[in-house]
Parts: sequence; C-alpha cells; structure tokens
Amino acid sequence: MLAQVDKKTDTWVTPKGVEISEEEALKERVKQEATQEYASDSYVEFKEKGKYGFKTTDDKVVIAPQFRQIVTGFSEDRAFVKNAKGKIVAIDGTGKELFNAPSKEVYRYRNGLAEYRRSVSGFNLGGLVGGFIVGGILGGALLGGQHYHVGGFAYDGAKRGYIDRFGNIVIDSKKDKVWPITAYGTVIKDAGNLYFVNRKGEVVIQPGDYDAGEMDKLNGLLALRDNKTEKWGIFDVSTGKQVVTFKYDSISFAGTDRLVVVKDHVKNLIDMNSGKSLYSAQTEATIEPFNNDTVTWVHTGKEGYTIIDNNGHILFRDTNKLIEDAKSFNHGFSSVKSKGKWGIMNSKGEWLVQPTYDAVNVL
Repeated sequence: MLAQVDKKTDTWVTPKGVEISEEEALKERVKQEATQEYASDSYVEFKEKGKYGFKTTDDKVVIAPQFRQIVTGFSEDRAFVKNAKGKIVAIDGTGKELFNAPSKEVYRYRNGLAEYRRSVSGFNLGGLVGGFIVGGILGGALLGGQHYHVGGFAYDGAKRGYIDRFGNIVIDSKKDKVWPITAYGTVIKDAGNLYFVNRKGEVVIQPGDYDAGEMDKLNGLLALRDNKTEKWGIFDVSTGKQVVTFKYDSISFAGTDRLVVVKDHVKNLIDMNSGKSLYSAQTEATIEPFNNDTVTWVHTGKEGYTIIDNNGHILFRDTNKLIEDAKSFNHGFSSVKSKGKWGIMNSKGEWLVQPTYDAVNVL
C-alpha cells in the first residue's frame, strides 16, 4: 500500500504500518504475465535518412529502413506501417506486406484482433483514450490475471471495427455502434437492435430491443435492459443463455454470484444463483462491489458507513460517524478517511494504520 506523507513524499507501508522500499512494494504488486510468442514482438523501430525500419533489442537491423511512418509497433508478428506509396499496410516480422489496413486509424493486435476506426466528423477520442489508459494503469486494471472487474463497459462514440491477423473484417465498423472488445466479444447495436458477438463475429446473444449495462468480465455476464418492460436481466455471453430474467429496476455486479438490485423501491444484495436477498437497504444507499474480497462497504453519501460480508452479515457500523470516505477492501484491508486524513482499517472496523496520511492506497 502507498501512504503519501505529504504532497511531495511517497512512503510504502505494510498493513501493519511498517515502511518498506518502493522496489519491495512493486514486487508484491506486479507479476509479469505477458508471454512473447514471436521474436518480432520485441523489435524496436528506428529512423535513418528519413525512413523507418526495425531492429532487434541488441541493435541488429532486421527490416531495413523503407517506411514513411510506423503506425504501430509489432504485436503478434504484425505491425502497421505507411509504405513508400503512402498506404497503411500490415507487415510481418520479415517486412513482407500482407494486406492494406481498412482505415488510417488502426491499433496493434491483442489476442488475434486489431481495432480500426473510421473518422466521424466532430469526434476526437484521443484525449478520452489517453485518460482511460492512465487511469487503468494507476488503478491496476491493466495488470491482467484473474481479477474481478465490472463496469467500465460503455459505448464511447468511436466508430470501431476489428480485423483478424490476416486482414479479414471480423466486426464491421459500419455498424451503428460497436462497444470495445472484451475477452468474450462485444456488444453491437445496429438498426435499433442490440446483440452480443464473440471474437469471431458470431452472434451469441440474439438481437433485441435492449440497452447494455454493466459487464462482469471475469465470469462473462452482461446486464441488459428490456426496453419493452423497462426491466433488467442478465445473460451469459459465452452461451447466450439468459440466467436472470427481466425483473429488476436496476442491476449491478457486486462480485462472483453477488448482485446489487433494486426492486419495488428497495435495494438488495442477492445471491444470483438462488435469488435470495442477503441484505437490504434504502435505494439511496450504495453497496460497494466486493471485487476480489469477501467484505465491502455500505454507505449513504458520505455517511452511515457499514461493513458487511458477502452473506449480508454486518461486521461493523460507524456509530460515532468518524468515517468521511473509504475505498474498496483488498485482502481484508481498506483505506479510510477520518478528520481529513487517511489510514487503514480491517474488516472489523479496527484501525491498523492510524489516519495520519494525506493518501493511502491498499495494493
């Protein structure tokens, strides 16, 4: 966890308040998971006499300078470049041209697909994308692995599509709306109907008059709103099967097999498998997601902080109204703000690190 003693000094401390080095903290936080399948994935671009080529990391030229521009570096043995004729093309690790890019705006391959976008007058995604990437890195969203992750799945206005490693269009950017791709596939809205396709472009959830909500990206679940009944349900994006019928006024994913729903003006934490309500609160209350933990916070605005477990049992109530803010639990610990300063609490509501820091982040 990171404790910011003041605005200029960062100090790393353990849950017990013991200071450790930044190197030790980073070793605890990050485990490199990326695997390199192609030698070309490590190639680096270089420029010589106004032309671009690629070298190995030990400075050996593997593709002679010949390109006007490097659009993307190598990923999965593919790079996009602007050739001598000014066309954007895909090349392999030998420099061989494979196919023309479908658009001037194209991105590197990830798990067999590359995103491309067609221009839309008045829309500029650059700032939005940059902010997402920075936020994702700082928030740990790009660390990979089996992390529980929900939300963050919304249409951003980009006219995007996806191609495979051979240049075949898998998802066409000419569709009215294409959501960002996930490990399972993505949502498409076209001609008034919304549906879900897998990474091969095959329809999994059949078209309907739906709106898309949150997605549980670990378990492959998608919340959809039936616009005819104005009720929410849940679909399995691997099979297309509806696993929760359209019966709730709102749905958000709170953790594996846990949902926060609103029905009949009551907010409930429910077991998705049984449909049983485990905890109830007023609709104004916020039941935070459990994420990878088994405990979470419930609060109304900045007041009434309560800790519950994933069975709805109350573990702690802030009866003295000392808590001003709190972050999600991680490994049973939460960053908590009291009297303008941050400390660390356990799941029993006990202070492990007194609130004396300007900022604390539990890793």
